[in-house]
Amino acid sequence: MRWGRGRPGNMGKNSIYKILMYSHDTYGLGHIRRTMAIASHLRSPQVNILILTGSPIVGRFAFPEYIDFVRIPGMIKKTNEEYQPLSIKINPRHAMAIRKNIITATAKTFQPHLFIVDKEPLGLKKEVLPTLQWLRRCMPQTRTILGLRDIMDEAASVRKDWTRKGIYDLLENLYSEIWVYGLREFYDPISEYGLSESVSRKMHFTGYIPRRVPAREAVCSIRKKHGIRPGRSWSWSPRAAAATATGCWTPISPCWRGCRRVRRTSRAC
Repeated sequence: MRWGRGRPGNMGKNSIYKILMYSHDTYGLGHIRRTMAIASHLRSPQVNILILTGSPIVGRFAFPEYIDFVRIPGMIKKTNEEYQPLSIKINPRHAMAIRKNIITATAKTFQPHLFIVDKEPLGLKKEVLPTLQWLRRCMPQTRTILGLRDIMDEAASVRKDWTRKGIYDLLENLYSEIWVYGLREFYDPISEYGLSESVSRKMHFTGYIPRRVPAREAVCSIRKKHGIRPGRSWSWSPRAAAATATGCWTPISPCWRGCRRVRRTSRAC
């Protein structure tokens, strides 16, 4: 991965490298956990990392030094095109306007050296587009990164969706690099999604992001604390989410050293 101008290794003794991360947040824990895993690897005494997210349980994570977050109003997906505010009872358009304004204002104030966008090139309902345009216009030295899973969806669906939304032009013009969290020999999004040669040169395959499995005693303690019974099927709930966020699965770095096999604790406590 390239840090671009002003990377930590070349910065002055008292200089701070600033990374702004946008985490897609409309459902589940996967996006914020991936963002936290990457942030945990990138953090250092010379790096400040600020995460933009609407995840309702982001405050349950243990944020290490040099990493913080800005909570934007949460949204929940109803259909492929319909999103509703998660908690506050206001018009969805107003909630989206609040999110967009917070994202843009944060970028203008924080002035990042690196801006990493998770999964959605435009963000939810194009909420990241004004920030990308402002960075290109006013801070062209900032490197803009799109982080993607290797398999986004069925290839034909991705091509159709990206064509309709103008994503191919966006990748050409507003992103410096594209990080793919996977291995090209397993799945090649360059050919599957019909990416141009110029865009393919921006792509870096990081390998799969591994996570650390805690000791069995720690898992049992967390399960008992939050009333989670092992070996039982359960749906997502705030209690289960809180247990996950506080220690059942914690990120491990680095995220681009390839795939690491891990064994999950499955025996009853």
